[in-house]
Amino acid sequence: MSNPVDQAARQESLNTQQSYIVQAPAGSGKTSLLTLRFLRLLLTVQNPEEILAITFTRKAAAEMHQRIINSLMMGTKAKPSNDFDRQLWQVATEVLEHDALNAWQLLNNPARLRIQTIDSLCASLTQQLPVTARFGSPPSIQIDSSALYVEAARNCLEEMEADDGIGKAIQLLLTHLDNQFSRAEQLISAMLASRDQWLRHMGGSVDDDSRASLEEVLQRSIMTIVGNVASLISLPQQDELKELLMFASKHTSDVDSPTCLYAESFDFNDTSPLSLDSWKMLADFVLTAAGSWRKQANAALGFPAPSATVDKEDKALYGAMKKQYKQLLTELADNAELLDAMLWLRCLPTPQYSEQQWQFIQALFVILPRAVAHLRVVFQSSGH
Repeated sequence: MSNPVDQAARQESLNTQQSYIVQAPAGSGKTSLLTLRFLRLLLTVQNPEEILAITFTRKAAAEMHQRIINSLMMGTKAKPSNDFDRQLWQVATEVLEHDALNAWQLLNNPARLRIQTIDSLCASLTQQLPVTARFGSPPSIQIDSSALYVEAARNCLEEMEADDGIGKAIQLLLTHLDNQFSRAEQLISAMLASRDQWLRHMGGSVDDDSRASLEEVLQRSIMTIVGNVASLISLPQQDELKELLMFASKHTSDVDSPTCLYAESFDFNDTSPLSLDSWKMLADFVLTAAGSWRKQANAALGFPAPSATVDKEDKALYGAMKKQYKQLLTELADNAELLDAMLWLRCLPTPQYSEQQWQFIQALFVILPRAVAHLRVVFQSSGH
């Protein structure tokens, strides 16, 4: 059996004196590589508890734990013929010798191998440092924290009568939400659930520079999604769409429709944020309001029925364009990735914030840090 093409990189990652990030698709042997590295690390310590492996789920931790025990048991058997297994067997025999020298007895005491979830590691740290953690009692892990987020959001909103900035910010938030307290509570609790994504950006004041930075991120996101849509439409399809848009813009009765406004200037090579409205026009041109591919070409869209005219040439043209539109839709419907990209495109906001939107964001910059403070109190009082 030949070695994988990345064999050199795999061997390098087993160097216990260096740190590595291993990125590879499923089934490529990442777990086997991690097992081998874990075993090599055991050779460098006096106690197995000095080595810590953490993962996200209990299932993954249990599987990793069993994989290492099975690898150690391999060291008690005959030398295998497979190259990787032979390497694993060699390290396992060395670990068992180290085990015997230090009286670890890992095969009889596998619990000494520290392979934990991130949650269990955090819980063990807070139990070891009760004063620093500021928990009044040993904490427990909360699987579903949604009720705690809602409680923290509710406690935060109760400060709306405060005379300081938090009170004004909450009042502004409620004004934007038509004084729907429950909606504001849901919004803040949802933000608390994803606080790892935004909390690091909450420090400092919110000024014009902050607005420009946030709008720049927004504009990059728009360019990425629009560019993705453009890349998923072939050049022949682009030419057909441009032809159909021009025809529809000249035959729709609504001269103020987006098709009339943007068809002539539409450019598939323009993926800038300023082109967003024209790209949304394109999405509406091929998708229904419900988000599926259109199936019919009607007069409202800019495709008159052949029966709407007595001119023979026009009759033939109307029929041909309706047929061409339907055939193109059938072709586009085979591209599931394009549909997803189009739906994302439809959801994109404008590239700049309106003054009302910016006031709303400024209020959130005041409210959210206070909500996080309330969340800490809720977590501590509930013992989680």
